[in-house]
Amino acid sequence: TAAHCVAGVLVARLIPSGFLPEMDEGAFVLDYFLPAGTSLADTEQAAMKIEAILGKTAGIDTWSRRTGAELGPVTATVMSRGDVAVRLAPRGKRKDAEDVIADVREKVQAELPGVRIEFVQILEDVLNDLSGAPRPIEVKLFGPDEKVLRELAGSLARNLEDVPKLVDYYAGVEGQVPLRKFTVDTEAAVRLGLSASDVADDLSTALQGQVVGSIPRLDRLVPVRVRFPDAVRFASKSVGAFPVSVNGLTVPVSRLAPFTDVSGASVLYRENLSPVVPAAADIEGGDLGSAVRSVSSRLAKLTLPVGYRAEIGGRAESQGRAFRDLAQVLGIGVLAVFAVLVAQFRSVSAAFLVLLTVPLALSGGVLSLFVCRVPLNVSSVMGLVLLVGLVVKNGILLVQKAQELVAAGVSPADALVAAARRRLRPILMTTLCTVFGLLPLAFALGSGSELQRPLAVAVVGGLLLSTIGTLVALPLLGTRFVSATRAAA
Repeated sequence: TAAHCVAGVLVARLIPSGFLPEMDEGAFVLDYFLPAGTSLADTEQAAMKIEAILGKTAGIDTWSRRTGAELGPVTATVMSRGDVAVRLAPRGKRKDAEDVIADVREKVQAELPGVRIEFVQILEDVLNDLSGAPRPIEVKLFGPDEKVLRELAGSLARNLEDVPKLVDYYAGVEGQVPLRKFTVDTEAAVRLGLSASDVADDLSTALQGQVVGSIPRLDRLVPVRVRFPDAVRFASKSVGAFPVSVNGLTVPVSRLAPFTDVSGASVLYRENLSPVVPAAADIEGGDLGSAVRSVSSRLAKLTLPVGYRAEIGGRAESQGRAFRDLAQVLGIGVLAVFAVLVAQFRSVSAAFLVLLTVPLALSGGVLSLFVCRVPLNVSSVMGLVLLVGLVVKNGILLVQKAQELVAAGVSPADALVAAARRRLRPILMTTLCTVFGLLPLAFALGSGSELQRPLAVAVVGGLLLSTIGTLVALPLLGTRFVSATRAAA
């Protein structure tokens, strides 16, 4: 018994870990991102090349593409990004979805090195969004100065270059975009009887336009925006000649608001009102636990200035939080079961005797996960928690019968052996019924069964080993039961 428990603890350190079970849904989404400021024509050209790659990749059936929109509810996005929803061929006619994704990733990176891509399966994307962790690993850099954060993001990217299994890395920093900055000369505006807001309003109307009404079109109203034509707005020579109305006269805007051409970040991220750089990456061919350990070791080598900090988020953070919560649930479950057993047998020693099957069940579940190469994730840990309530029923059947035999005058040691013989059939029947009911899930038969497979494998392995422990180990521990039975008597 002790050897099995020690083996379970040692093997638990070797099992790959993750957050949610991986599935082959038969479809995935390819998100593509071009540098900030890319024109719609260039984005369309890159998207056409991606479609050509999809058409040459074996295992892909159909796809649909969108540019300037995101999968899900319609939102306002820039024209330099989009997504492609890809449907795969039936399972028997293709490789695994992850292998197909790996092929597409390699081809796109080779042909379009300037395009950043991300891959996610559709249901997986929904579950990740619900959990608040869209990507497996996120390293968040916090600090007051955005320029320093950009420099730290570059250092972080160099430190993570050699981390194995990391793909689709995003540094968390978008490219710079050209900006034309107008600075209102307040004194010049006041001399002409204008305020700074008056000049800003005129500039906004000239460059961005102003809605002045609407016209009906089919079943909706289309707003009408008035602004300067593109030939005037985007002409570098005439930009300072925008007319501003002053008491019936017009003066060029350059007299009131001189401008300079600068560059700035196209996207600024905030978290809890603090500037943040959310670097993120996916994992290919590895597990989340080992990747997090590798990233943490590299992150410890990153020197951060005073006032700056780094945090690991994404699914890694959700995984740690979920494991801690489930560990608490496991502890509470053991205490609750122990209280019920003490009330049932009126003996603390007898309750401890029944609980000895729980470590056997947990080690059996861990060993079965290791043998079946199933990661330790939320589903499998839930199976281990479920074992606490399932395995004690066999011990209750055996100990209760042994108590009856002791009351009839049989010695406690002989009573345990006799109880094991008499309760053999009901214990095996209940255990085998549960095992056979879970086998379809354990073998991942049917669509979507990968989500429940870790739970089924953990429960089946734990039940089988705990049943052997109930029928063999408990009778061998009759000396402890002697005191328990006598105390109860």
